[in-house]
Amino acid sequence: MQDESRNSSSSELTQKEEASRYRVLVESMNDGFGIIDKEGIFTYVNLRFARMLAYEPDDMVGKTLVTFLDEVNKKILRENI
Repeated sequence: MQDESRNSSSSELTQKEEASRYRVLVESMNDGFGIIDKEGIFTYVNLRFARMLAYEPDDMVGKTLVTFLDEVNKKILRENI
C-alpha cells in the first residue's frame, strides 16, 4: 500500500515537472504560440505571440481570435473553418 502511495506522488511530481518544463519551453520560444478553446477564445498566449500583435498576454487571454484579425483575415479564417 505504501508503494502505491509513493508511486502516485512520484507520478504527480513527474507530471508537475513536465508541465513546468513545457511552460518554460513555450515561454522561451522565439515563435508566437497561443491556445484557443472550442469557441475560439484564447486560453493561453505566450509573450512572443502577444508582442507580435503589440499586446500583453493578459490583454489577449479571454478574448476571441477574431478580435485580433482584420476583415481580410477574418474572411480567410471563415473560409478555412
